[in-house]
Amino acid sequence: MVDKYTLKFTGERMVPEHSGIPTFWAHIYRYRFALPFVKNKRVLDIACGEGYGTSSLQLAGAKNTIGIDISFMACKFAYQKYRETNIVGSGEEIPLSDNSVDLLISFETIEHLNRPLQFLKETKRVLSEKGILIISSPNKDVYDLNCNNEYHLNEFTKNEFIKSLRRYYISLKLFGQVPIVDHIFRRNSICARKIPKSDLPGIWRLEKIRKKIIPEVFNDPEDKRNDANLTILEKDNLYSKILNPYIVRPVFNISENYLYYIAVVDK
Repeated sequence: MVDKYTLKFTGERMVPEHSGIPTFWAHIYRYRFALPFVKNKRVLDIACGEGYGTSSLQLAGAKNTIGIDISFMACKFAYQKYRETNIVGSGEEIPLSDNSVDLLISFETIEHLNRPLQFLKETKRVLSEKGILIISSPNKDVYDLNCNNEYHLNEFTKNEFIKSLRRYYISLKLFGQVPIVDHIFRRNSICARKIPKSDLPGIWRLEKIRKKIIPEVFNDPEDKRNDANLTILEKDNLYSKILNPYIVRPVFNISENYLYYIAVVDK
């Protein structure tokens, strides 16, 4: 049952009050990455869940926002907490007209769908002529080793993710979140969770002080959970930009490996 404080946590979607620390911050930083794209845009947030992300997009200056989720209870809760009037619907049959949105946000959605290519086809249909899609997916090569998620129906390797997007889109910029590196001298080793071949923990050079430098992403964010939409709007300091594993970073080398990939795609 949905109450006015917290959406029931099932493990299928991120619920700020209950999700683990890594899940919480990974989602927060994906939406934070999207904020510069929303100004004066008609924005669609697919699989909006309890609404914290959609709310942040509106607060960041979107012309208007639409949230769509397969769960009636999630949409109901979004209205109770954020006064969002979201729509119940599927990403495989988006209940919007052609060319109706300028920016489509799809975070950790495609892996939950039976027909991911149909979903991508639908995203292109509803986007305006110069529309932008920002979409994320876990990296199957890494994610499968750490988690067997019963809600994931189709997972993608980096190359599969890119290939699927290129079936409908041409212009694509790839970004990564939570770097996985195999050498201590790789550029992203300082903010990686773990350096596999050396078996060292991430941020190994600053292990003793990292929680003092950027404590918010390594400790339980109790004071951030109830206002996740406002947390997304916060600014990162210089230390966080360098050391924070959840920062979304450009993929400069195709051999670079990340736990999650985010693509920014022009129609």
